[in-house]
Amino acid sequence: MTGILIRPARPEDAEVAGQAGYSAWLKGIGPIVPEETRLLIGEESFASFISGTPEQILVAERAGQIAGMGATESGNNYISDIWVAPEHEGHGIGRELVRALEARIAARGYKVATISVLSENARALSLYRHLGYTLVSEGIEYREHLRCELETTKLEKKL
Repeated sequence: MTGILIRPARPEDAEVAGQAGYSAWLKGIGPIVPEETRLLIGEESFASFISGTPEQILVAERAGQIAGMGATESGNNYISDIWVAPEHEGHGIGRELVRALEARIAARGYKVATISVLSENARALSLYRHLGYTLVSEGIEYREHLRCELETTKLEKKL
């Protein structure tokens, strides 16, 4: 996709990438989670995540601006995060982040990439299915960082 650059995160990306991630979270996840959970998450949550594990994070730039981020937080085959700032949606950024993370996962020797998404997040589910991910399971899952149970869909893709 032209105009999109996917690159490893740097500690100095934390603030701007954190803003992008948080705005995406507010739009996609904020309406799904309980109010007390929304109050637990802020820009600083994303900035701290990025500055704490930049080696597991990729950022997407579009027109010279950080437009999104993706991560394999634990350094394995699980895509833990894909966040695209709302003003950059619809330009293929999510797709390019997923593909770049899949390449990292394959380079680690894994044959399958996995991802888990809130079942109500129809836009994300549509993207992952379009990219070839298939259903593994659905059910209620306790999300430690959100401190609540949510309906979750787990997907996988053979690489």
